[in-house]
Amino acid sequence: MVAVVGQDAEIMDALYTHALLMATTGPTLPVSVPNAATTFDAPTDSPYLRARVLPNRPRAEGLHSGKLPQGMLMIDVVTPKGFGEIAAANIVGQVKAHFAKLTRLTSGATTVMIDKQPWAGPDIAGAAEVFIPVTIYWIVTP
Repeated sequence: MVAVVGQDAEIMDALYTHALLMATTGPTLPVSVPNAATTFDAPTDSPYLRARVLPNRPRAEGLHSGKLPQGMLMIDVVTPKGFGEIAAANIVGQVKAHFAKLTRLTSGATTVMIDKQPWAGPDIAGAAEVFIPVTIYWIVTP
């Protein structure tokens, strides 16, 4: 296990740890995170989730708070072609509920808050799969 050191690592740890909980709660689906210590074999005949932290430039909050890191967590709901739009939308709803607005996640000295209601984009079709990106906005709280 890699040590979590520094705010950037703590942000990723808080978000990915919460995302990985969806493997056992919520949608109960396999979750892929980048550069994980274990290999992820994506299922080809059932849905899964793919997570990615996308940092953005910090938000200026004033003299006392300084600049607060913020960004997005993208969770793709990946389904095999033919799975069905309504079935996929049900999973999207569970992902959005798991990362509800004002959810607070902590790792080390860093607390990350989901500061907007998550939203889903349009489905994107590939050769064998369809995915729906769910955007989750986060900010580090002072």
